[in-house]
Amino acid sequence: MSIVARAHRVLLVGYGGYGPNHAEAWRSMGLGDQMIVADTDPAARADALAAGITENNIVEDFRQCLDAVDIVDAVVPLAAHMTVAEAALNAGKHLLLEKPATANTSDAARLAALAAHAGTVVQIGYQLRYHPLATALKDLLTSGALGDPVYLAGESSGFKRLRSDIGVLRNDAVHLLDLTRWLIGKAPNRIFAVLRDDLGRGVESLACVVLRYTDGVVARIEAGRTGIGHNPDPFVPGGVTTHMFSVVGSEGAAEINFHTGALVHRRARFHDEERISRPELKDLIVSENITCSWPEVTARSLSAFVDSIDNDDATGVPVYEAGVDMAILCEAIETSAETAMTVSLEANA
Repeated sequence: MSIVARAHRVLLVGYGGYGPNHAEAWRSMGLGDQMIVADTDPAARADALAAGITENNIVEDFRQCLDAVDIVDAVVPLAAHMTVAEAALNAGKHLLLEKPATANTSDAARLAALAAHAGTVVQIGYQLRYHPLATALKDLLTSGALGDPVYLAGESSGFKRLRSDIGVLRNDAVHLLDLTRWLIGKAPNRIFAVLRDDLGRGVESLACVVLRYTDGVVARIEAGRTGIGHNPDPFVPGGVTTHMFSVVGSEGAAEINFHTGALVHRRARFHDEERISRPELKDLIVSENITCSWPEVTARSLSAFVDSIDNDDATGVPVYEAGVDMAILCEAIETSAETAMTVSLEANA
């Protein structure tokens, strides 16, 4: 992908965790030289300095630099999301906010209202939409190569890092939930979920979610400390994980593996006989290898965000869909897990 530098100045709020990956992505776009990094943690500021950020561009309080930038990239813990978002939007800045956008639906609604009032571009950090494997899968769906979608399944599992501030629902499963929404373009109307804290950390380490849609489509999302893990985790040294997504349609099926870069597509349908339905395989399995590093995926998502700013166009990850709708969905999942019952939503929630 060709990335052209634009005349924007970026304030990266948060250099711990995934912050360095955002910094590298901004550099790859030609926007790193004048980037300002803000972090309240002295160790994170020291890491930014060691990574080549000039000392004059490293601060403790992000608020002191809002007037000097036009983009705020918030890579901070969830508890600080609204603090950064509100300050950025009230200052009229474009905002990239890492996932999940907010901790609850009331904050999500307030975020959407602030974004509408500011009139700036706001994008939520669901990067899987920009992975070339995901776009290839969406192309198969939209072209009709898979027929009508029947079943979708996403898995992010294995032995990996587990955060202490949020559980796997909002840290891992949300990526797959958002990908499901993006691929089929609609929200579910019924949800059943199981959440489990088997490590006793106060947050769930397992999330199993079944989504049902008004047209009969079913999706299953699994995330957490489950499964054997088939590949080295790209983010946590020593971790082993599985990160896959599949779609079954009326005319075949396709599966993508984010770790290996593999896309497998088989065209097939069922032929009804007197007593059985027999599969008819249209052709051999078609396999592709579409590799893309995670830093490049991050750069693709940030580049799309800047394109939205430059073209005065809607972002590819809308704040209402990926913020409000996702918050509603996560709270419904938690309610289902608490009650062990199916939760119904408005079809377009």
